[in-house]
Amino acid sequence: MNSQSSILSLPETPQCSPNQLIQLARNLPDATISIPSVDKVLEAIEQGKADRVSKLDWIYCIHAKSQWDRQNIDRSGKTSAAIWNVAISNLWLQHQLLWRLALYYGDRQEQVLAKSLAESFDIFANSDLVSHLLPVQIIRAFCSKKPGRELAKLACEQRINRTELLNKIREYLPVWIPLFSNFIEDIAPYFTTIRSPNQQQVRWLLSCLDEMSESQQIKAVNHLLTNVSNDIASNHSLLVDWLRHNYRNGEN
Repeated sequence: MNSQSSILSLPETPQCSPNQLIQLARNLPDATISIPSVDKVLEAIEQGKADRVSKLDWIYCIHAKSQWDRQNIDRSGKTSAAIWNVAISNLWLQHQLLWRLALYYGDRQEQVLAKSLAESFDIFANSDLVSHLLPVQIIRAFCSKKPGRELAKLACEQRINRTELLNKIREYLPVWIPLFSNFIEDIAPYFTTIRSPNQQQVRWLLSCLDEMSESQQIKAVNHLLTNVSNDIASNHSLLVDWLRHNYRNGEN
């Protein structure tokens, strides 16, 4: 083997004159960049072409709607209602709006969504096509005067505890917002508003109690002991047995 390193022969770099580059550029097709705007999206909706709106345009529209509303106060509500109407049949847009609306109500991040979009949510939520969806029902609870109590009611109707509820919606709503953590304290108070709870509702309550922290559970049990009637206790030995097992002896 030759001890001297062989020299690789590289192809010569092609030489291009400025005139050739200019001619090449002239032969290229025109490149047009579509700049997103709220008006562009609204025009597409009015023309029945909402399905042609790109995701980038939707994102910009949602982001810029607050500023647009300040410049178009008389059209803010009507245009937001039109966007929600599109969301009924557009799952991607639906997800974007519900996620931001949860932040709007659940974490007081009003900058994430225009007020007009929040206030026109009922246009979407009242549709038979989406009103039954769990994320929609949760946002309805957020909009109420007592969101914690409404979330507890919803969890009871679904027969799911807090952990199960979050597992069902974590792909659709931001589960870290405070309302999802705090509503566990409304579970016992909600249960005591049920006049004649059935066996399923009692089992739901016990499932919720079992997943509470010690301090949360003690607070809930104190509420139950002072607000559950003797009639309910006598009809539900399961509840009484749980209380005896966990609170008759020991530190609690």
